[in-house]
Amino acid sequence: MQAQWQPEGRCEFIHLEDMVQSQWLLKRLADTESEIWCIGDLERRLKMLSHLARQRGALERTFYKAMNAMKQSQHERRERRQPQPPPKPRQKASSTQPARPAPEPPRPYLMSEPADAPAIVCAPAATTDTR
Repeated sequence: MQAQWQPEGRCEFIHLEDMVQSQWLLKRLADTESEIWCIGDLERRLKMLSHLARQRGALERTFYKAMNAMKQSQHERRERRQPQPPPKPRQKASSTQPARPAPEPPRPYLMSEPADAPAIVCAPAATTDTR
């Protein structure tokens, strides 16, 4: 498996070890299963086969989890090794596009009333109470 996966770094070796150990234990489970079929007591045989099936499921999940983690790690490693293309320089506006006019500077604030004008009061008109 090491020649096939070619691990580099501690994490990839750990993933490979998990894969190898899972495969080895799955092989042992297959050997044990054939021995279980020789047991005469049906109830005991079914209990052992049920336990064996749970162990097989857990080991297969461990294997595939380690394999997917190994693939992801190797993919990230390959991406890091590939040289990044230099960023493309920004292109100037082509001559077919009209040039944008320069923004106008803000106009100075102008008061609408002269400073010596009488003050405007916004109050209700005086009315008599008609209640």
